[in-house]
Amino acid sequence: MSSTTDQVRPVSGRFSAAVLIAAVGLHTGLLAPNGLLVARHLEQIDPAGKVAALGWVVAAGSLVASVIAPIAGVLSDRTRSSWGRRRPWVVGSAAVAALSLVLLAYQTEIWLVLVLCCVAQAALAVLLSALSALIPDQVPVNQRGRISALLGLAQPLGAMLATVLVTAIFADVFDGYLILAAVLAGATALFAVLVDEPPVTTAQTGKRVSVLDGLRFSALADRDFALSWVGRFLVMLGTTAAVLYFLYYLSDELRYQEISGEPAEAGMLWLTVVFGMCCIVGALVGGSWSDRVGRRKPFVAASGVTMAAGCLLLGAVLHWPSTIAGAALLGVGFGVYTSAATAHITQVLPSRGNGARDLAVVSASNTIAQVLAPLMAAPVIALAGSYRALYVLAGVLALGGTLLSLPVRGAR
Repeated sequence: MSSTTDQVRPVSGRFSAAVLIAAVGLHTGLLAPNGLLVARHLEQIDPAGKVAALGWVVAAGSLVASVIAPIAGVLSDRTRSSWGRRRPWVVGSAAVAALSLVLLAYQTEIWLVLVLCCVAQAALAVLLSALSALIPDQVPVNQRGRISALLGLAQPLGAMLATVLVTAIFADVFDGYLILAAVLAGATALFAVLVDEPPVTTAQTGKRVSVLDGLRFSALADRDFALSWVGRFLVMLGTTAAVLYFLYYLSDELRYQEISGEPAEAGMLWLTVVFGMCCIVGALVGGSWSDRVGRRKPFVAASGVTMAAGCLLLGAVLHWPSTIAGAALLGVGFGVYTSAATAHITQVLPSRGNGARDLAVVSASNTIAQVLAPLMAAPVIALAGSYRALYVLAGVLALGGTLLSLPVRGAR
């Protein structure tokens, strides 16, 4: 396992800042192909068919990203250049994604939006795997919780930044694509300037594998890695379903407009902010604390209990204050999980030299969960006749996923 051979020096604040900047730029750009901006774009093109079109775009983008990222990860692991083996892929994939966002601004056909969203989402998935691979490459084990926390908190920060940019400042869809492309390009340019990659050493070079090896997900043959992957998939499946249905839960289950006099979207804004801020706090505290004590499993398990408590509160009690409390618990738990579990999985990679390939496989668990979450949720809601059962199931999945870290032998 990679954790046993780490001889890397402590990383600096400059490195940490560069990773955070690049990750925020990545998640800011992701809002376009995977959320608000493309939804408004499709509504302009085909108001009647917007729901089906959005489903196809998101599903196709996720599928393409899941296939391309592990293959690119293998190529990144093989790269030997004066710029290192990760920086060329971070900068190159960001350039492809930014160009795709610019081209999206000019499209008036749904099929062209779908194609360009697939390209953008695949490029951003490659960027994430190359960025994540810097952790086993350059970060010592006793700093991985903090660096993983930065990657984790970049997601809510990027989503909040992108939402403000494309709703409050650049409300026009055309302008929104261009500003997100500019933020992504600027963030990765700063990263390229701030991060230095040392030459690849013999210890960092793993077994040479076929490019198609990434597509076969062969890393899952390793027991510890497979347990961590399945656990992460279950957690992401549960939390994605929980967050995805916040709005419908407020409008149809809680009857937010009746109890507050405001539209459900106003309550959704509150839940999003509470969840995001608590996620940031959980990531920072959990990552730093797990580094300090040198253990990951207790934090991963505790995060599962916290997420489950938040989901069960949402499912059991229909009251606005308890809804806020449930979102807060879910956010804290998810924040702790993203930092501790990411650091944990970097310590059980099957091969240190193939880090980008293996971490692209890890990212695929997130992507697959995002595709399957609505497919799982729809029949649960239909059979139960309410959203409350979905939140109970989401809590069970989150808790079960985190408990799968306990039998992992390669890291504490």
